[in-house]
Amino acid sequence: MQKKKFSYISNIIKLYFNILIKNKINLVNYCNFFYLLSAHPLQLKKYHILKNNNYFHYFYKLTTLLIKNITGVFTRIFEKKFYYATSNKKVDIIFFSHLVNSRHLENNIDFYFGDLPKIIKKNSITVLNNETELTNAKVIKRNKTKRELIVLSNYIGFINEIKILTSLIFQILKIINNKKKFDKIKNNNFFRNLILNLVSQNTLKNIRLHYQVENILKTFKPKKILYTFEGHCFEKVILDTVKLYNPNVECIAYQHSIIFPIQPSLLSPLNKKFEPDKILTSGAKGKNILKKSYKKSKIFHIGNPRHHKKKINFNKKKNICLLIPDGTLEETKKMINLIPSHNIKINSEIKYIVRFHPGVSDFFKKNTNPNIEFSKNKLSYDLDICQWAVYRGTGAIIHCLASGIRPIYYSYNKRELSIDPLTDLIKFKKKISNFTDLNKIINSDVKSNFFINKKKFIIKKSKKSDFYFSNINYNFAKKVILL
Repeated sequence: MQKKKFSYISNIIKLYFNILIKNKINLVNYCNFFYLLSAHPLQLKKYHILKNNNYFHYFYKLTTLLIKNITGVFTRIFEKKFYYATSNKKVDIIFFSHLVNSRHLENNIDFYFGDLPKIIKKNSITVLNNETELTNAKVIKRNKTKRELIVLSNYIGFINEIKILTSLIFQILKIINNKKKFDKIKNNNFFRNLILNLVSQNTLKNIRLHYQVENILKTFKPKKILYTFEGHCFEKVILDTVKLYNPNVECIAYQHSIIFPIQPSLLSPLNKKFEPDKILTSGAKGKNILKKSYKKSKIFHIGNPRHHKKKINFNKKKNICLLIPDGTLEETKKMINLIPSHNIKINSEIKYIVRFHPGVSDFFKKNTNPNIEFSKNKLSYDLDICQWAVYRGTGAIIHCLASGIRPIYYSYNKRELSIDPLTDLIKFKKKISNFTDLNKIINSDVKSNFFINKKKFIIKKSKKSDFYFSNINYNFAKKVILL
């Protein structure tokens, strides 16, 4: 997407937000529409649900969404509000985390917080947002960790669901009735996309989260809560709910991932009512960036539990290129399709390995491309054998950089806004838009014996990874959290 168009969308979002706030429409606090995470094409799809001004198409989509929401209230009437792993005793600390792969239930290390829940020897419990194929009941049944768990539900009881639905419909009618206030923006299609976003399942999920967080606070009465921090709407729901319920509960946000060059909802949020009491960052760069936006928060650099810096292996026996797509199905398919399935353009001496994000790995069981392999290895093993890594917006590229792997950014076209998190790697980082570009870079490096002849250069550039992610300092993190 072009910069001009992105700025246009950002400005309309701000205008809509201010109009709705003035009219006391609290749905804005639960709608992903007002949280623009990055310039990623998939992030921008929510502003283009309707691609034309066809009124009947809009009415059909709106009616379909409302019917789906209404029937959902009755079809899930016997679901539990949320699921306890063991008990409901009072705790000092609550971790709000995510289950993105069912295999993560087999170990005691949290995918986002690492060993923090285990190292902090205070009474704690972990609340999981289940993003896997498993039902909540199966998540609890398969839990082999030693952690106390609660799994959030997509249903919060018949009466509460009716309340939510009634309030949502009432507020939608109020917005439509005041449509004249939006007319000065002169974009009917954008207004209709707003309405469709407001009645979406994502909005209802965020409202349910508010109810469940409030219920959890009443039950467990924590002194502190920790949650992931990327600029998502659900993160703001957690923060606002906690502070409205009890302002004395300390809210600690953990910036566990990369920060994009353009990330409005994190770096310039529209809703500034509350800020985290403390922010923990994965690297010095994250700390430097966030302290400009969050003046009231105390910010500490603690490192990242998934980052393990070690000596670069320059004795790699094969020429292997790693493909590391983002955690979405569409992005993963595009990355796989970058490599041709026929042998005409493929150099038989180059091997291509796809490493899936844990959130999508279960969707890619069958490999139909003979020129690529699907990795089943640990990340540390892939980092040790690969020389190049093709990426877009994934934090895994920082781990690759630390291992001396040449980063190659995959741009779909020259006009799109970059989502490349690596901004200061001149000459080492490369950029491609097709397989021909990739092939040229790899063949040139092989021919020049780049990874042997440029060791000092590679070591120097790999040290840049320390600025983005560092090995986590658990002792310091524990001290900061318990302050």
